[in-house]
Amino acid sequence: METTGEKRKSTRFNDRHSTWWSMDQLEWWHFAVIGVVALLCYIQTTGYGFIWDDNVQISLNPRIRSFANLGKAFTENFWAFRGPQYYTNYFRPMHTLTYMIGYALGGLSPAPYHWISIILHVLTSLTVCFVGAAFLRSPAAAFWGALLFAVHPMHTESVSWVAGITDVGCGLFYFLSLGAFVRLRERKGPTAYWWTITLISFFLSLLYKEMALTLPLVILLLDFACGTEERGLRPLDRLKRLLPFLAVLAVYVVLRIHALGVFSKTRVPLSLTDNLLTMTYFVGHYIQDLLMPVTQSAYHVFLPFSRLSVKDWLLPFALLAAGTGLVFKYLRNDRRSLFLVLMTVLTLIPILYLGGVGDNKYTERYLYLPSMGFCLLVASLIERYLGKKKAGMALCALLVLALAFLTIQRNPVWKDEPSFYRTTVAASPNAVQMNYNWGVLLLSQRNYPEARAQLQSALDATYKVFAYVPLDRARVYLGLCESENGMGHLQAAAEYAQKALGVMPDLPDASLRLGTLKGRLGDYATAEKLLRQALTSMPENALAHLDLGNVLFFKKDLASAEQEYRKAIQLDSGFMSARISLALLLARTDRGAEGISVLREVLARDPANPQARQLLEQITSRGLQMRQQ
Repeated sequence: METTGEKRKSTRFNDRHSTWWSMDQLEWWHFAVIGVVALLCYIQTTGYGFIWDDNVQISLNPRIRSFANLGKAFTENFWAFRGPQYYTNYFRPMHTLTYMIGYALGGLSPAPYHWISIILHVLTSLTVCFVGAAFLRSPAAAFWGALLFAVHPMHTESVSWVAGITDVGCGLFYFLSLGAFVRLRERKGPTAYWWTITLISFFLSLLYKEMALTLPLVILLLDFACGTEERGLRPLDRLKRLLPFLAVLAVYVVLRIHALGVFSKTRVPLSLTDNLLTMTYFVGHYIQDLLMPVTQSAYHVFLPFSRLSVKDWLLPFALLAAGTGLVFKYLRNDRRSLFLVLMTVLTLIPILYLGGVGDNKYTERYLYLPSMGFCLLVASLIERYLGKKKAGMALCALLVLALAFLTIQRNPVWKDEPSFYRTTVAASPNAVQMNYNWGVLLLSQRNYPEARAQLQSALDATYKVFAYVPLDRARVYLGLCESENGMGHLQAAAEYAQKALGVMPDLPDASLRLGTLKGRLGDYATAEKLLRQALTSMPENALAHLDLGNVLFFKKDLASAEQEYRKAIQLDSGFMSARISLALLLARTDRGAEGISVLREVLARDPANPQARQLLEQITSRGLQMRQQ
């Protein structure tokens, strides 16, 4: 049975002049408004580039370039394409599939990927309206709640950043599954139809991101929240309705364990007290961000509660305590509002597991799922207390405009890498990854002194973080190695490469870099050993084959050197340095005509290549004179 208030909300009127608060049903233009607003908030991002993880996940990911590789996404962790040392807890086949679609549409152009993110966000915002209308039975609350969701600034990381697409995709199918279950309970259409939608959507949301694990619990709470309509239904019968979701979850768990070896690897052990207090602080901080989305950062360096100052935790704890008190006083008898509160908190559960993620444990994109409950709750409460007044609509409109302004203002942070790293490092100066990535960006611009300073900041930060990751420090050492090498300091560069190898003896990048530098310093025996060690882990690395060929060339093992050069060219046909080295070797072994042919191939692809032109002139005009070493 419905309450009197619910009947009043669900009754349809035929008043053509109804206000936005007294709208009797959702019309097509309501959905059009939501879609257009969501689109306008992020349309500027279609011209943005790849930043941060995008460059690796897309530009350096060979798996997304063919749908034939989709099977690997179901048998390995998401980062496995980088090598065995890049283990993560991420099992996200739909993430890989989405990138495959983006690559099929536009290759390595960022625009298609940004358009996919925007389209998914628009669809998710519309789905929020669908869920709100089905659950709250208030078209007005559903409409305004969906608008608040569409423009909330805490979604900028998920939508403006291509790699954040996991949250958007997960949210879309999570909410669709939830809305379909509401329709299923109400018998709105064929039962099999809604069962199919809700279960398939749940499975797809899991394959996008682990946060969808909470859906069975949310479904159970929703069933009890709407329980007044099925007074004769026993609790056991409600639990039985959960069985299909648990079956889908079991399939996912089997696939996940098969791909990762375990369900999840714990990395950062905390005491029970510290763990509980840190999780409570996180919940309070997330509520603070939903209420006051004005101090954002793309990277929050993790510190457990025991390492926080009073000023760090006071406001989140105060908001959490105040919110709990207000909910108990005003909403404890309102099942639907109470469900939205609990959903907002419960969807945070997977990210409160502090052992399964890295240094960046608190992340704003994790609010994409919880924000639906929050936005619908805000709209519902405004309708309850101001619904019959113009002030209610004015307040909602003001909130939508204010949040949209903050979103549009925040988006440019994700425009390009200089903007992103500059802003993020300013907000989180002890973020190892951010300092490191900014240093690498400066290296690519050949700004070696500034790169060295930024990488030194990253190195210092590795000694301050709570969750020390050896790979992070090794990568920073390799970055410092590159900066010294760029300035011509070969010995200093080799020392940093040696430190990286000391931190992670099995890191092939460290063996490769140190081997190359040892070769340039004349220590050919050590260089050959290190380069062969690197190739055991990454046999398809063209650069490693080239560097090994150069070492063998100077050791006068010309036959073996030629094999390595040809292997490098086979792996990367556009590797001009390998072709030039091969041409030099051919000239040295009295095969000048073949060497000339190779150089002409280089110049056909790169007419302005000065090294190839110079070598070609030497061979053709007066022959190549090589001094015996």
